[in-house]
Amino acid sequence: MLKKVHNFIKNNVNSKRRIISIIILFILLVSVGSFCFSYFLTEGSFNGSTSITIPAFAPKVNNSYSINQSINLASTITNNKSLSPGSEGKFKVDIDFTEVESDVYYLVSFDRTNIPNNLHFYVDENYSEELISIEGVELTSNSNRVAEHFVYWKWIIDDREASNQNDNLYNGEEIVIPFTASVSQKIEEHGVTVNGYEVPTGRVNLVETHSGNNRGSFNMVLNLSTLTALDEYNIYFGINELNSNLHLYSDSSYQNEIDHISDIYDGINSEITKTIYWELETDNISTLSDGLYYIVY
Repeated sequence: MLKKVHNFIKNNVNSKRRIISIIILFILLVSVGSFCFSYFLTEGSFNGSTSITIPAFAPKVNNSYSINQSINLASTITNNKSLSPGSEGKFKVDIDFTEVESDVYYLVSFDRTNIPNNLHFYVDENYSEELISIEGVELTSNSNRVAEHFVYWKWIIDDREASNQNDNLYNGEEIVIPFTASVSQKIEEHGVTVNGYEVPTGRVNLVETHSGNNRGSFNMVLNLSTLTALDEYNIYFGINELNSNLHLYSDSSYQNEIDHISDIYDGINSEITKTIYWELETDNISTLSDGLYYIVY
């Protein structure tokens, strides 16, 4: 009797061992099979190649790969005042796409949390257009791979009691403006194309357009097909960034002086040409070698 019990237990244990062994073997076969199948797919997807080329995507902002930066306004003052109501200044945000091999949309946003209510940003040196953010499209076909943006600021004097109270919170204090640059491969917005390039900023080489007697002219061919009828567009020129003695005119008789182009799209003529005439009051033409900065807004 004991022998039968012993044999029953032994056979039962052996059966369980066989079952466990079969299960383990099954798992191994599935694992190995899956591994081989995955390897086969991967091998096949390379199509005989041992590497994949990924387009470069490393934009730089003010010569840094960091997308989060800041500007200390005290170091950007241009009218020899202390950082207080009445002070003015400018700073530059350059976005370098040399290491970007795709079309991109970019957006630079400023954190206004800790700045005076009366301190405003502008797109032009005459403070005629307020700036909320910087945005644009950079295409790989653009020959200039750096989008340069001048930002002008002004701390407006306002003698109302509420304004004075707010200004007093910042008088004598350091004011730092944090900003974030976002660059994406998704083209979210299109703008006016200038001389064949869809970029919000650029430069015109005035030296090449010199016709003698410190005068010259250049064309700006504008493609407005991305706008809708009655949309307003502006092109601001950084005249003083280049030379304070430089003057721009809309007519060949040099009578109607301008500092920007402002117009409304009629919805019909999607491509127009604006001819700008320039005159250098004094100085040598070589002072214009940096080119005339402009921004489309």
